[in-house]
Amino acid sequence: MVKMALAMVELALLLSLMLVMPIASAAGNGFKCPKAFWTFGDSLSDTGNSQTTFPSASRLYPPYSTSFTFRDKPGFNRFSDGRLIVDFISLAFGHPYYGTYAHALNGANYVRGANFAYAGATANATTFVTPIHLNLQVDNFLNFKSKALDTGFYFPDPKGPYQPVWNAFSDGAYYIPEIGGIDLIVATSVLNLPSPVVIASFVPAAVAAVKTAITTLHDSGARLFFIGNTPPQGCNPAQLTQFFNRTKDALLCVDDINAINRAYGAALQQALEDLRTSLGGDGTQIFLMDNYNASIEIFTNPATYGFTNTQQACCGSGGPYNYNSAFTCGNIGSCCQGQSACATPGSYVSWDGIHYTEAFYRQIAKFFLNGQFVTPALNLAAECGLKFDDFYKKS
Repeated sequence: MVKMALAMVELALLLSLMLVMPIASAAGNGFKCPKAFWTFGDSLSDTGNSQTTFPSASRLYPPYSTSFTFRDKPGFNRFSDGRLIVDFISLAFGHPYYGTYAHALNGANYVRGANFAYAGATANATTFVTPIHLNLQVDNFLNFKSKALDTGFYFPDPKGPYQPVWNAFSDGAYYIPEIGGIDLIVATSVLNLPSPVVIASFVPAAVAAVKTAITTLHDSGARLFFIGNTPPQGCNPAQLTQFFNRTKDALLCVDDINAINRAYGAALQQALEDLRTSLGGDGTQIFLMDNYNASIEIFTNPATYGFTNTQQACCGSGGPYNYNSAFTCGNIGSCCQGQSACATPGSYVSWDGIHYTEAFYRQIAKFFLNGQFVTPALNLAAECGLKFDDFYKKS
């Protein structure tokens, strides 16, 4: 019995190490490193679309973007103190920061891809926050692609000679870092629906919308997809504040909210497996980037990754979780003065109670690029010779 117990302990230790160690790539099957990234999603990925399209509704003010300033990129504003996961992806691949779809007519450079994500976007075709839901973003992309191909022009490439427009699409990756989170927040925080109802109705509707988006993009020629699930929203200061009296899990997060995120992740994983079967015959590759468990790793071992505060917002208005929905981070329109940021945002997970810090996004990006929390196994750093030299620059 003692030997068996020791063996079980050794196995548990081995499995835990496997979760956090860089993974050897098993891409194979003709995997080609993407030459461009076409990004879709919500505020965790939006690099300026919502503020260009709806400036009065979603304008950000300091202290947003104070840890990293995009001085030469007007409109490139993030819901964070600095860069997002998609920004670190671009850096690792040696690409310029991806231009936004909303700047398509302003001479932006799209040879390495573009960003179609909108803050507040839902997966399902609802308009609780913004009308630009996931499949409308896909429609925007298809219109953009059609116009680009009709020109017959070459995209200027800062890394070399002009590139044919088609290359950016045919050799690109179609990336949804995260979508569905707003669907779930609306269901729980706005409609106040119980978790069984959310799991039974909102989760399958959101997953079905993601499947539709992937299928539509595939029909237009896309063959390489990176899809993210939702992070554990029950650990967000906003949800911890709103649902302070609900049962907490071992990480002191709202248990039933995280259960919804896990249900969404499981349903999404099954949907992606189904799509691999139905679409895989033509070389289509679909990778899941597991935001949920990557985040749980940080919440479980914060000091390992340089974090000292996992439950309070860096920029907030006091209270147990430094969050108050009536007095949020930054200036609110032209009427109210918002709140200032903490002195060390790099040690916080949460930026404003809903979104995350640049430091958190950087670590999640490093996980994914090194092949951690990616299914099927794929180590992009090894496959594509990626570099992380610019991950800690301030501008």
